[in-house]
Amino acid sequence: MTEGVHAKGQWSLTQGDSLGSREDFQRIPELAINPLGDRIINAFFPEGEDQVNFRGFMRTLAHFRPIEDNEKSKDVNGPEPLNSRSNKL
Repeated sequence: MTEGVHAKGQWSLTQGDSLGSREDFQRIPELAINPLGDRIINAFFPEGEDQVNFRGFMRTLAHFRPIEDNEKSKDVNGPEPLNSRSNKL
């Protein structure tokens, strides 16, 4: 197994920019058995890329964040909070 992902799926940041490869993601048991696992993995890797860095990982991960009810009912014309979904990206 590469240094990018430990046996329990914990990420190692000692490798510099790269968090892992497509193959590292495929070795995560929960993704391997998930019927949507390939689609989830592909979401983390732009066309032609085999490595994912921290910034790309977090941008993609933000898409899977549940929408909170208080974000739906906020004032459309008001300023967005600093921790809003779009400001985190």
